[in-house]
Amino acid sequence: MRKVILSVAVSLDGFIEGPNGEYDWCPPPSENEMKEFPDDIDIIFMGRKSYEMAGTSMFPDKTCYVFSNTLKKVKGNAKIIDGDFATAVAEIKHQSEKTSGCMVGQV
Repeated sequence: MRKVILSVAVSLDGFIEGPNGEYDWCPPPSENEMKEFPDDIDIIFMGRKSYEMAGTSMFPDKTCYVFSNTLKKVKGNAKIIDGDFATAVAEIKHQSEKTSGCMVGQV
């Protein structure tokens, strides 16, 4: 079964964005910061906002699952997970022995 590794940016008050939806307090990771993390994983989980900000450009060779109940279309190597997120992740965890990377953003 896959392992899921959580990598998340969150402020001390427990939120990822400001009161007006801003995300300016947390710059995206640099290429150097992201160089080693994806080596042992083959998929990325991300929220809709993370997908809308970064797309899948940082992970061109990974399958990206986007958690969203509102997004209807994604590009490239991305797939939408809507509805029952927990069941979808459980199914993905049983697909392979590789590790899954997980990025969390607003759905």
